[in-house]
Amino acid sequence: MEHHHFNHAVMILSSESLNIFSSLSAESFSAVMKVLKHSILATDLSTYFELRPKFFSLVEGRQYSWEQEDHRELLRSMLMTASDIAASSKPWPVQERVASPRHSRVHGAGRQGADRAQHPTSGAHGP
Repeated sequence: MEHHHFNHAVMILSSESLNIFSSLSAESFSAVMKVLKHSILATDLSTYFELRPKFFSLVEGRQYSWEQEDHRELLRSMLMTASDIAASSKPWPVQERVASPRHSRVHGAGRQGADRAQHPTSGAHGP
């Protein structure tokens, strides 16, 4: 499922109007996409259970180092799993409060776009 989520993110970012990374150099874009892919794939619980012993061993042995990219990547994986679980385990009233404003914004924007398509304006700034 996580591969599907990453592929979907890439598809969205492939749209010129939605590519928030379009101003990056090819090298920077590649680095960002690597972090994005790793972060999304880290939400797979099998990945968490594979990486957890290594992470805890580093922390408990006081060997974790911010300077080492692989250690930061390991921490990022742990944080992605924690965030993923926290997002899906909120009590319903809390989840509803969080989702409701997003739902209104997303669907409201969709309705506004549909209204503009049905009623085109004569100028760029309005009727």
